[in-house]
Amino acid sequence: MRLFIAIELPEKIQSILSYIKGELEVEKDNIKWVPTHNIHLTIKFLGECPKDDIGEIVDDLQRALRNFRSFWCKTKDIGAFPNARRVKVLWLGVDKKSELRKIHQKINTLLIARGLKEEERAFTPHIALARTRAAKAIDIERLNSKIKVDHWEDRFRVTHVTLFSSHLSPVGAEHKVLARINLSTRD
Repeated sequence: MRLFIAIELPEKIQSILSYIKGELEVEKDNIKWVPTHNIHLTIKFLGECPKDDIGEIVDDLQRALRNFRSFWCKTKDIGAFPNARRVKVLWLGVDKKSELRKIHQKINTLLIARGLKEEERAFTPHIALARTRAAKAIDIERLNSKIKVDHWEDRFRVTHVTLFSSHLSPVGAEHKVLARINLSTRD
């Protein structure tokens, strides 16, 4: 079973992302947009895992997250991987990177101890919007000025972390919630 750990985004953020997709339709050549219902903030991609391991993974996540409090996040500017001259992934940035990195590090440490592979790339918190079929240059500054991200009601509260399964099909990925691990709400 193909698994990943992510932060689900509230409806208001999904609607902002739908707006962004609408505004950027002029850039649609060779761009495959992430369907709005699949947009999330990935914390860790686990890859293929035996179905029998899900219970233990959930236990590990509960242990890893038991001391984390819920927090507010805010979307930021659009960016690209690896860069604006060779765009493969178009993404929306988020603040609160230190909290997200601490969550990633704690989860990563526990899951590596379980034998899961460490990711080769450094963790960069972002919300993937689209992938390009062939690397191309995109004027990121023009996109950011066009959508005016900083004027939106773009804050959202992170109250839980979700374990998803992902099934790849010819029509795209289908994500299914397997477990939600709540963060503490004490202030």
